[in-house]
Amino acid sequence: MWLYLNKILIFTHKNIMKIRGIILKTMKDSNKPVKIGELEELTGISKKIITKELKNLQKEEKIIVPKRSYYHAK
Repeated sequence: MWLYLNKILIFTHKNIMKIRGIILKTMKDSNKPVKIGELEELTGISKKIITKELKNLQKEEKIIVPKRSYYHAK
């Protein structure tokens, strides 16, 4: 559930974890490295949010970047 306060979208910790889970599941289901545009099409989540969460997942070492602009779940 998204929370709106004065027309500003507020992400709660629970929602962020759901988004990360959706991104990881989509990447694992694809069985190949995917680009951000492909993730956007498959999940319906905006590129901006996907990019931010991919950086966080990379810091947590849950995904790898086999080559530039391609991401793969461990």
